[in-house]
Amino acid sequence: MKPALFMIYFLTSSSAFADTNIPHTDIFAYALVIAVALVIIVTLAATRRDLIASPWSLSDALSEEATTNLLDKDGKPIVDANQQPMSVTLMRASASRLIALMGLIGIFSLFIGFGLVMLKDFACTGTLPDDGTLTKL
Repeated sequence: MKPALFMIYFLTSSSAFADTNIPHTDIFAYALVIAVALVIIVTLAATRRDLIASPWSLSDALSEEATTNLLDKDGKPIVDANQQPMSVTLMRASASRLIALMGLIGIFSLFIGFGLVMLKDFACTGTLPDDGTLTKL
């Protein structure tokens, strides 16, 4: 924890950037954005680590149940004692769930990206942009 505190002090101290033209508020804003981004990355990494250690599987989560008839080697359905075709429920890959996951990742990335830009702007100016300036980001 001490190296992290030293890094925050180094990034926010005015003597660290004495020879540069970066205003002190911008240094704080960039340090804040970097800190928030690191927290997000660490949280995602911890979640991934916990999911790898569990029996949960992404392939199972992206699959859906599909009922199919059992077939013999000639391709004819196998029937039971009541002359009903025997069926089995299998997990099959679902393209719609994969597309939904990819869309979720895209929306999440946009949300985080624009959120970090607005956080940096808020840290520099102390105000959030109104409706007219949102198009100028």
